[in-house]
Amino acid sequence: SNVTRHARALNARIALECDESREARVTVEDDGVGFTKLGPRKQHYGLIIMQERAARLGGVLHFSNRQEGGGRVELRFTPVSQRAGTIK
Repeated sequence: SNVTRHARALNARIALECDESREARVTVEDDGVGFTKLGPRKQHYGLIIMQERAARLGGVLHFSNRQEGGGRVELRFTPVSQRAGTIK
């Protein structure tokens, strides 16, 4: 819903990938308006909440504008089941 409501995008791509290091990467790209450089707005906490959730996963969240237009959000984290010493 964020892609249509906030980014005003017509198209979006969502990808989930895992690599040899057991790290998961979730990427959302869209053709919307991108991210503003004006900083956080009053009463708009969505990006902050997303960052807090990523931190709870032990992950890193990165927001960027795509060169061809639109935005990109990338979350990288190691799933609990893939962490050393975790029982599967």
